[in-house]
Amino acid sequence: PSIKWDGTSPTIEKDIDTAKDTVRLACGIEPTSILLPYKVKNAVKRDSTIRDLIRYTVPGDILLRNGELPPVLFNLETIIAGAVRNTANEGAAESLGDVWVDNSLVFYKEPNPGLEALSYGYTFRVNAPIVKTYRVETRSGLMVEVSVLQSEKVTATSAGYLITDILA
Repeated sequence: PSIKWDGTSPTIEKDIDTAKDTVRLACGIEPTSILLPYKVKNAVKRDSTIRDLIRYTVPGDILLRNGELPPVLFNLETIIAGAVRNTANEGAAESLGDVWVDNSLVFYKEPNPGLEALSYGYTFRVNAPIVKTYRVETRSGLMVEVSVLQSEKVTATSAGYLITDILA
């Protein structure tokens, strides 16, 4: 965005509209979802323009009750990326940081996924977990290892728009 979302007079709605229009013109369908990192979500909910829009359109005083954005924002399902990871080197003291920091993704998510259905991305997973059991005499017991085979893939880049460098 030309004006950072945590700065003075940000153009949050305009930036999201630009992303929505870009996706619509690229693949012919309106995006359905927006992914907001935790810190970006906090900047958006503190913006006075967004607060006024929420105040007059969302029933139940959602900001005062749970302190969060509504589940739908600008006709987009709001997904908050709150995952954290340990960024320290192995053996060093734990240092937790956000996985998603300063980027927001506006994208189309197919409500009924299928092989020929358009969607920004899919998670492919083997239905049944793989279970391996074996005996370890030094531990005097049976060891059980369970794993899940899964892969996340972007399948249609034109169905998504990444807004980068959002915060100051």
